[in-house]
Amino acid sequence: MGISFPGVMKLLGHHSSDMTMRYVDIALTDLQREFHQARSQPRHLVPQPKTSGVSIRLGLDGVIDSVLAVQHLLEMFRRSLSAEGLSVPE
Repeated sequence: MGISFPGVMKLLGHHSSDMTMRYVDIALTDLQREFHQARSQPRHLVPQPKTSGVSIRLGLDGVIDSVLAVQHLLEMFRRSLSAEGLSVPE
């Protein structure tokens, strides 16, 4: 069982994710586990990217797919906050 990235940042006392990334080795299996856990237990109601019929790719291609999916989810969350009248830095 791993620890979340924000948890690692806090434990290390970092304010920048860039600094934490210097010390953390994130494996593809960790990214996939976090992604699937976030999708199965969403904290906010946002549209989910369509993944039916899509196979999971391995290696760097799989990491890129995961990062793009997370980027999409974060953008949808940002838009939902903006729609609610909350200010969100760009």
